[in-house]
Amino acid sequence: MTVPLSDVLSSGPLKDGFYTKVSLEVLFFKVGTLAGKPCVCVVHVKSGLSTKFKLMELVACRRMGHFRLDTLKEFVIPTRVAPSVHFFERRLVIGASDHDFKVVDPETLNIQAFLSPNNPITFLSPGSLKCLTVYPVDNRFLVCYTSQAVYLDPKGQLSGESGILWKHFPIVNIAFRYPYLLAFSQSHLEVWHASNGILLQNLRGTFELLSAAEFQELFIVRAEDNRVLGLQLPD
Repeated sequence: MTVPLSDVLSSGPLKDGFYTKVSLEVLFFKVGTLAGKPCVCVVHVKSGLSTKFKLMELVACRRMGHFRLDTLKEFVIPTRVAPSVHFFERRLVIGASDHDFKVVDPETLNIQAFLSPNNPITFLSPGSLKCLTVYPVDNRFLVCYTSQAVYLDPKGQLSGESGILWKHFPIVNIAFRYPYLLAFSQSHLEVWHASNGILLQNLRGTFELLSAAEFQELFIVRAEDNRVLGLQLPD
């Protein structure tokens, strides 16, 4: 269910008509812009080997400046997915459980591999490899996995660089704000330059990413002593 923030902060009951029932069993949500429309992608497991997606558009209501979510599209892909969905213009890039990223056109429901099948990628620890995220970086894509990251051109081909091999894998979380890429493992926080793949900092300790929203100046993390820290990197 989605609820306006003003109602969440209010001490009174929820106002009828200003909340949206989405699904009974949601795996995760992802917010982004698709074809110029602000959208929410709702993901939940349909069965053991498939995943259901619901794309919902944020629509302004005439009453009191509230918004509602209208369903744009629902579709199923025949694979289990990692918690990784990304909006790129008119398509979605989805991390699948088979260590691949899928490109989905919500209009035609055409599904294809994000990486070209001709890519000679040698993965470290392929048995434990998992999709994490994809970021556009300098007209390329930085495709991140738990053991490493690779640079791809818009056609899904390796762009020539060797990519990034994490110093302490598996990586459990990633944060990005150009040009910095933060990689969180269970024992270290690695700070990389996303454009050239150079390691800038390798901080020992357990850090948990709390927030890395684009409108924030700081990366908000929790240290192993439970202190909440704001990390600010130079422009």
